[in-house]
Amino acid sequence: MVTISARFTKTLCAAMLSLSLAACDVSVPSQLETGHMRLSEETRSLALNAHKPDKALASRIAADFRDNGRGDIHILMPYKSGDPLQETQARRMGKEWQAAFVKGGAANAKLEYVAVSEAAALERAIVSYNVLAALPPEACGQRLTGYQGGDTLEDLHSYRIGCETRTAMSKMIVNPEDLKGRDGSEAGDSRRQGAVAERYMSGEKMEPLEATSASGIGD
Repeated sequence: MVTISARFTKTLCAAMLSLSLAACDVSVPSQLETGHMRLSEETRSLALNAHKPDKALASRIAADFRDNGRGDIHILMPYKSGDPLQETQARRMGKEWQAAFVKGGAANAKLEYVAVSEAAALERAIVSYNVLAALPPEACGQRLTGYQGGDTLEDLHSYRIGCETRTAMSKMIVNPEDLKGRDGSEAGDSRRQGAVAERYMSGEKMEPLEATSASGIGD
């Protein structure tokens, strides 16, 4: 029969306690960012040529507004204060810009006029609208170490791994509304019902799908 002395037991317990404490000392929180991208509403403003409507530019802005816009799109047209002729011309140009936006798909384009005294302000009209924008996770406030050019290795300790990728992805999302999820269309649901559900319920035998390849290498 093997007996264990009290002194050995105390020594063993002390050793196990020291190991557990050492494990606590070396453990560090993960730097891997696991947060999701966020959605935020912001105002987008662009300068326009107040004297020459650009239909191609209006079409691009209208497309962005259709995909991400909220509410109305506002066109602010300047005219020289106290000059009725300038005001008339500004109203004519404003209607041409409005027509270009409507033709591009932004039916709710609203016109506003403002009197200005500075000559430089007469050259630019402003179009603004609210959009839904995709943003990186809230913890991703720091860019990848070295991105700014003057960072050191010490700055790497606070960087959340994966934030640079999520920041880039948030800028590439064409329609942030998709992040909220979309209901299936009636046409898509009916095709799925006819192609899969009804055939399965009728007991029709379905042949297994053949394997496909992304390239012809090895064929």
